[in-house]
Amino acid sequence: MAETEIGNCAGNQLSLTNKPRYFYDFMEEVVPKFTGENVKAMKRFMRDVISMKIDAKCQTARELFEELTRRNCINEYDVDLLEDLLGVAGRSDILNILNGFKKKCPVVPEFISPEAVEKTVVAQGRSLVSFMLDESQDSITTNKVKSFKKTMCKELKLVQAEVAFVASVKRPKLQFAFQLPTEALPLLRHCTGWKKDWLFSFNVCGMKVAGEDAISVQEVKISQLRLQEDPVLVSPVLRVSEAARTGDVSELKRVLDGEPLKKHNFLLKTRTDGATPLIIAARNGNTAIVQCLLDEYDIDMEQEGTVKIDGDLIECCTPLWMASLGGHLAIVRLLLERGAEVNHTTLTNSTPLRAASFNGHTEVIRCLVAHGADVNKRNQDGNTCIMVACWNGHLGTFGLLRTAGANMDVRDNQGFSMVHCATAANNLMLLHELLPATDSTRVNAKTSEGITPLMLACEKNHPDVVLFLLKRGATVDEKSDKGLTAAHFCALSNDIASLHHLMDCKADLTKATERGSTALMLACAKGYVSIVTALLGNASKSKLKSELSSALKSRGLAGQQSCLGLLSTASKGMDVNVGNENDETCLMMACEKGSVEIVRILLEEGADPNIADKNGITPLMICCRRGQDRIVPLLLRKGVLVDHKNKEGDTALHMCVRHYREFSGHKKCLEQLLSTGIYTEIKNLAGDTPVTVALKSKNWCGQAFELLHGRGLELSTSLQDSTGDTVFHKCARSGDLLSMTYLLALDSRGPLQKNQDDDTALRSAALEGSEAMTRILINTVSGLQMKDRIEALELLGVGLLAKEISRDWDISAVVGFWREALVLRRSHGLALPEVEPKEFPLEYFLEARLPGDLSSFESNPSAVTAQALQICDRVLGDKHSRLPALLGTIGERFAQIGEFCRSLNIWLHVLEIQLRVLSSSPDEIEDALNTFRCFADAFGFVLSRSGSVLHFKTVHSVIKSVLHGLRTYPALYDARDKMMVYLLHYLAALSEIASTEHELVVLVELTKAVARAGLRSTTGSTLLHLAANSKTEEISSLKEHLHFPNLRVCELLLDNGIDLGVVDRDKNTALHVLLTKGHAERDVLSCFLDHGAHMDARNSFGKTALDMARCQKIRRVIRAADHVASLQCLAARKIVLEKLDYEGMIPKKLESFIQLH
Repeated sequence: MAETEIGNCAGNQLSLTNKPRYFYDFMEEVVPKFTGENVKAMKRFMRDVISMKIDAKCQTARELFEELTRRNCINEYDVDLLEDLLGVAGRSDILNILNGFKKKCPVVPEFISPEAVEKTVVAQGRSLVSFMLDESQDSITTNKVKSFKKTMCKELKLVQAEVAFVASVKRPKLQFAFQLPTEALPLLRHCTGWKKDWLFSFNVCGMKVAGEDAISVQEVKISQLRLQEDPVLVSPVLRVSEAARTGDVSELKRVLDGEPLKKHNFLLKTRTDGATPLIIAARNGNTAIVQCLLDEYDIDMEQEGTVKIDGDLIECCTPLWMASLGGHLAIVRLLLERGAEVNHTTLTNSTPLRAASFNGHTEVIRCLVAHGADVNKRNQDGNTCIMVACWNGHLGTFGLLRTAGANMDVRDNQGFSMVHCATAANNLMLLHELLPATDSTRVNAKTSEGITPLMLACEKNHPDVVLFLLKRGATVDEKSDKGLTAAHFCALSNDIASLHHLMDCKADLTKATERGSTALMLACAKGYVSIVTALLGNASKSKLKSELSSALKSRGLAGQQSCLGLLSTASKGMDVNVGNENDETCLMMACEKGSVEIVRILLEEGADPNIADKNGITPLMICCRRGQDRIVPLLLRKGVLVDHKNKEGDTALHMCVRHYREFSGHKKCLEQLLSTGIYTEIKNLAGDTPVTVALKSKNWCGQAFELLHGRGLELSTSLQDSTGDTVFHKCARSGDLLSMTYLLALDSRGPLQKNQDDDTALRSAALEGSEAMTRILINTVSGLQMKDRIEALELLGVGLLAKEISRDWDISAVVGFWREALVLRRSHGLALPEVEPKEFPLEYFLEARLPGDLSSFESNPSAVTAQALQICDRVLGDKHSRLPALLGTIGERFAQIGEFCRSLNIWLHVLEIQLRVLSSSPDEIEDALNTFRCFADAFGFVLSRSGSVLHFKTVHSVIKSVLHGLRTYPALYDARDKMMVYLLHYLAALSEIASTEHELVVLVELTKAVARAGLRSTTGSTLLHLAANSKTEEISSLKEHLHFPNLRVCELLLDNGIDLGVVDRDKNTALHVLLTKGHAERDVLSCFLDHGAHMDARNSFGKTALDMARCQKIRRVIRAADHVASLQCLAARKIVLEKLDYEGMIPKKLESFIQLH
């Protein structure tokens, strides 16, 4: 229909010339019928009932209706206000005329231009609101407009006379324009985020208040993002990897065939937990999957991935390497037949042959050797394949490799020989082959740390090997570089059998290490009773001495003590009171370990309990610090000095209180100390008595207070620690009701004292989610205001929600606390303060103001979580030290129910708070770093499931926060090594979701800003170095979409200002890093080569990119791209080769260029 303009009033007559004739005729017929009293009644209704302000000059009906028509309160499509005015004026006689007019209204409303809507004049106290609909223009009817208005009035709790339909707009998107009371806008905004059902029922996709930005109305696809949902069902990447793992060829084809061809490469190269589908299939022995990928999808056989094997991370392993490790001969043969490189190494220089040797797969080894595998190839530790076979005790593999020409005299980088390897493997058969006869040179060979095979056998607890080595000439008292002998290793490993072998060979058991530790000390520190007994000869010595005494008496030789003298020398030099370099004795070490039996043995052997170490610490102090309540009586019976002070002036009593823990042995230790009559008012160098130490402790020690107070000590309950907490705050957080009752009896008004966060003990208990403690304080503490009690109940709900993120929610209890608080507010006239809802962080959420508003919360976890956030903001403010942690937990709650958009918004809010705190408290840097890491993990998680719910604006805001933080806060810049990695994850996520032209432009501009920041890590790495490094992805626990090396991020950085030729501290370019620390992906490698990577640049080890290539295919790619060297490069090479002096003679820029070569 033709577009028209809304008419305006002018002159003394109804100016409706732009209105339809039937509307003009209707108004001309109706207006003269109203009396002056009717006008007064209608104006009263508009002023008092629907809060509509009308110009005071409107004294007549004609003037009134001209004003209402001019302001679009009444028009040909909406006469609800007129109908109510007729009822108020008592003019039912005009209703018949009105009903006749309604029949003449058009079925389809006319459309006007967006410009005309912007010029629309509305009544005072009203706002013009446009609703964008995701519908076609043909579906718009007058009945639909009326239905929409009726539903809107119901949801916003308005009468229909308060709302007026203004117009329909069809460009650029179909819209309904209404005028609404301005006071209804907060609730309407709330509906766009939290009560969307009625908006969705009319296909509303957005809302715009005149003069403001539009608000989108989007449906969150929660079911696709629940943490409990099986991710394999929702992610093509995970479905492909799962099919590769289980060997489901049909599922693999179904997923790949259902995706466009251009996405096949992405799905087959993306790593799940570090491994591509081909590597996963090779690892699990799924030959059919491997053959399918090779035959039908032409996949690269030299793909590299990262896998975890027995806790060790193997980086840059190939499918052939994984198949060799698993012993999957069919896959090994298939890959080799298709041209897989047999000597392609991992990041640690491990070959497929080494992987097969590790697990002893002899048939795979034969196949690899037949295809040219290098049997003497060393890994980064210098181990060869035969050493690996020897270490793991694979006799068949050992013989096969020896026959293939393996070097038998090889040593690794740490100096381990074949004998060391066989010893570690506890393989006597191999040792017999390696040491067929006594060979003191080979049997006493040392590693780089001075470890002999005998020491290694004692460390590994291999007594049979120890005996064999001793028979082959092993030196029993040989020392390592740190002064350890074989006896020390026996003491550390609890190898009593090997110790006896050493003792039979007259080993010196009294030798000390370079730090002064004897074998006895090490055994005491480990708590090995049998070793201690053997070293001291405790049991056998006393028994044998008694038997010899009896024998001598019976033979009349009682005066001859030669035999007993020999016995007394058995433990000569085994002094139990000798100390190490820190003067720590065996008794101290046994007390630290808590071994009652060893302490008893040592005390019987004459250990002195009053010897102190260099810091003045005695065995009693150690026991009191550790809560070793079973050892304290043994020391007390030996006359230990309970008042001894250490260098800080602390006694054992100070130590016991400072380290006091409930439900440990500290209580009994304290009781035993007090039973000795110890002086309890003794002060340390800081002037603190044991009582003041307890009061200042961050940990709650209620039982200690009661014990000390029971001895007549006065408790200063008002004493505060560094955060302003008193004992009442600590007790309230602990939930210790008995101790709180005890403290209240001492000081009934103590809980009213506030800490630095302005929290009382009541609020502290509530924030911990402790209902019992909160109730007891509410009911027993006098002087609490009703406002404090109400806020405590509100925070109790928040505390319960945030108490244990891993447990199931008790929503009914949380809502119950809030309902109780609202009831108290109503009964005491304490209304909630009016807070204007904000778009950030919670989409205009309105806090429940009446108990009835909470009725729907029990079935709505989202609303409960949002309510908790609003309460935190209102009650705690943005400077409370607990606020970031509470809000972070609330964000996790949203993540648990799959609402990641809201979760990320809350974390952004938390980040703003943490960055503000950093300016005054740099020590809080760890909290901010944890939040930045949460974003990296969350982006990876969301992208792996449903990237459509991750908003470009959110990721963009996080990156802006990073750049601002690095510029503004020195503490954050000092942590740039982590921040740069997080930043790369954010850039990867942003490049993944950028789709519109505007977003792509913003992405480029943002990347340029990142490049201008000139970030360099502490090792000199740029962002490009990190983007080429496979270890960069370890920051995120879900790497399917944020894996590195990342081609898209590398291209972004290179195209927007990052220099490819910049070197790090080891003179590595990004190309060096890609080949040594990254999965050398062809596309990233090609990207670097296309951007002019300097091919002959050498790092500090003199290696070029070609030198670092781990396989022939990569070498061929590099050689193919290697252009003819420039004269500059040739000159630089010659200068380096001839070692010519150049520093200081040429410009600095040229010096750097020469150093590259």
